[in-house]
Amino acid sequence: MGATPTISRRIAQAWREGLLDGFSILANGDGLDEVAEVLREEGDRAARVAVHLNLSEGRSVAQPAEVPLLVDEAGFLHHTFGSLLVAWLFSSRASRADLVAQVEREWRAQVDEVVALLGARGVQAIDGHVHVHMLPFLFPVAARLAREFGLLEVRITDEPFHLSERPRDSLSPLFVVNIVKHAALRACAQRARGVAREAGIAGPDRFVGVLYTGRMTREAARAGIRVAERRGASSVEVLFHIGRAAPEEAARWSGNPAVGAFPLDAGRDREFEELNRLVEGD
Repeated sequence: MGATPTISRRIAQAWREGLLDGFSILANGDGLDEVAEVLREEGDRAARVAVHLNLSEGRSVAQPAEVPLLVDEAGFLHHTFGSLLVAWLFSSRASRADLVAQVEREWRAQVDEVVALLGARGVQAIDGHVHVHMLPFLFPVAARLAREFGLLEVRITDEPFHLSERPRDSLSPLFVVNIVKHAALRACAQRARGVAREAGIAGPDRFVGVLYTGRMTREAARAGIRVAERRGASSVEVLFHIGRAAPEEAARWSGNPAVGAFPLDAGRDREFEELNRLVEGD
């Protein structure tokens, strides 16, 4: 929610229709006016709302001069999961401390922005755009902010490996790419759980939505949920990307390698249809 007006309206539609019980909000999006309007109109409708911590797109919420390691010359956030990891691995101890401090400054400004937007409704959780909050040197920042703002949950992207009930879902080249993402995030998850416990922060037991991200189907979601339940999960967060940007909104991501053309991908329309199938089927 909040990335663009079109994306926000689609997600709001799904929420109003009972397809979603929650959503994440980008603090620096171009569609925050739409989000504010929807929340005013639906003041009595329940929602689990998360701040979508972001280092990858849009202008920084903090002043660019305060977060020079996170922005380009125009003041736009541009990091990927991989670029942050590289920056950490090949930096001195002092540079690492500067990087983490600037991330905390930017993320605190983002949480402030969303908390102010929601007012009395309140924010319940924190998660991360392209899962950057799961990096071992950044997850403690997310947990610390959750405690500071009195939030109950931080997403731990811990997805059990599973194959979709529909075999062709696993034949896409994208699935192979997502297996690599899945392995990296599972490697981060164990440490994240320890940090969350120490901070007194909870979250869903398991997550579903990495292995088939960009091509989520009803069958893939059901398979992931069932595997998670067999492994003892009592709560599972399932992610669908259903908000597709309009062509005239593409400038937000122009030349941004961290995001690319994914927000305009037709797969988001298909994920919206698959979410309908999932809810109707259950």
